[in-house]
Amino acid sequence: MKIWKIGVVGCGNIAETVYIPQMEKIKNARIVAVCDSNGMRAKQIAEKFGIEEYYDDIDEFLARSEAEICMSISSIIGRHEVNMKILDAGKHLYSQKPFAPDVEAATRQIELAKRRHVVLSTAPVHRNRPEIRLAKKLIGEGMIGHPSLIKMDVTHGGPEYYQYRDTDPSWFYKKGAGALTDLGVHGIDQVVALIGPVKSLSCMATVSEPKRTIRSGALDGRQFDSNELPDNYLISLDFGNGTLGMVNTGFIEKANVHPCAGIEVYGDRGTIAVDGGIGYAGTAPVHVYVDKPEIGLRGWIDPQPITEQPQEEYFQAQVITDLIEAIEHNHGPRLSPEHSRHVIEVLEAIEKAAVTGNRITLSTTI
Repeated sequence: MKIWKIGVVGCGNIAETVYIPQMEKIKNARIVAVCDSNGMRAKQIAEKFGIEEYYDDIDEFLARSEAEICMSISSIIGRHEVNMKILDAGKHLYSQKPFAPDVEAATRQIELAKRRHVVLSTAPVHRNRPEIRLAKKLIGEGMIGHPSLIKMDVTHGGPEYYQYRDTDPSWFYKKGAGALTDLGVHGIDQVVALIGPVKSLSCMATVSEPKRTIRSGALDGRQFDSNELPDNYLISLDFGNGTLGMVNTGFIEKANVHPCAGIEVYGDRGTIAVDGGIGYAGTAPVHVYVDKPEIGLRGWIDPQPITEQPQEEYFQAQVITDLIEAIEHNHGPRLSPEHSRHVIEVLEAIEKAAVTGNRITLSTTI
């Protein structure tokens, strides 16, 4: 069995708490190097996880490390440039979301990957989650008839509020980042995965909290301005063929009773509901309401347990397993960049619709 050599670019919170520790579960891959523009941070992560090499310069990392596959999980701002360098160096790539700032940049990465004969895999990871695949399968098989409406809530109180912070989180509220790019992308990715490409959309957005207070860590109590971008979005989607969608997202829910990031799909013969969560670990329950007069059944049922990937086996770093399978079997990854490019176009259209008040038509597909 070939052991693939992995390089991690970006040593932030998600690298330290999610991707790097979970990589130990993947038997045919091993992290050989990490890279971060903060050299001390790269050194700390390398020492903590027993990784052989660390770098503070992406060009040196690409020239000297033996990494065959790179995980680009650095901050949103500047990720496109990093990804282009990785692909141009002939490395296979998994990129965190969003993998590009706009459709044009996304297309450049897709085309460069093809020219360099490498596989590009792109977050969000939801297409890889067992419960999303099960829900998609049930919808495709007509379990709830024709889908009429999909609804999703994906929001929290802000990165300065719900996550422990020892570093300044104000960049989340700057151009190039923001609630839509950081969090709303999860909701858009999932509804597109379940229903298909969006034909047109409209949106209302506003700044609900122009000042924020950091609530933990070394910067606890520090205030900062957060009025550069909206932090509260209500998004209406039209998938065509009589199917609509509604996604609300932002950094404005300090707490809620309904499951955060829960999904409901309403069809003319029933409903599918997926409990909340954005897929870092475990498998969320899938519930089905069916209306089958031909067999005298109307009510909620729970599908049999997902046997393909039991709950204790699913974890986010399985994106690397999906990427390796695509490389070794010469097919596209489940986390295709074309799907993610369409999601990026949706995000761009949302921003335009929020500013103009117009309904925006989309052109890309998946």
